[in-house]
Amino acid sequence: MDRYTFINYQSETTNSNKYRAYLVFKNTDFYIGLSKTTPWFDIEDELIDDNNPPIPNKDINVLPELVILKRIKDVYLAKESVCGDSLIMDRLWSLYKEEDISWENGKIIPDITHILYRVLLRPEDFLASNIRTLSLHSHPIFTQQSVYEYDVAPSSLIQDQGLIHWVSNSTPLIREDLTNIYSEINILLEI
Repeated sequence: MDRYTFINYQSETTNSNKYRAYLVFKNTDFYIGLSKTTPWFDIEDELIDDNNPPIPNKDINVLPELVILKRIKDVYLAKESVCGDSLIMDRLWSLYKEEDISWENGKIIPDITHILYRVLLRPEDFLASNIRTLSLHSHPIFTQQSVYEYDVAPSSLIQDQGLIHWVSNSTPLIREDLTNIYSEINILLEI
């Protein structure tokens, strides 16, 4: 038998990625985590410049210093557009809900490029004046079943943080007025 070389090239299709994003988009069990109220420290507990946060660990399973998980109620498929009606990170975006999406010949219409997760933090959601880590979670487990009915779960009611999909470490995000200010958090992820 003659020996031969087998050559194989593989590629995941763009439409496959977009379909998986669409399935994630339809999932309603997502939360934004707010964490890290203390300054950044290195391994030897020496203070690091709080203006230079560390790169997140992509293998993280549990976030230390989790303050709350806030249920995400607003999820959109998005694409950047000069005609967009939403300004996010100094760029215009067109946002789409499920009823705005259709499929033609195995392709999602419109041609979306991102998923946007949006929450509005109320003054009573948490009392910390600053945080340094934002995260995206799905399927957390709470110590009391009734917590599922609420928008916000403090760390004392979180038994398991669930699957962490995304983490961002930053300089302190400061809330100056803890009693009257509503803060909007947008997490815009590329598909």
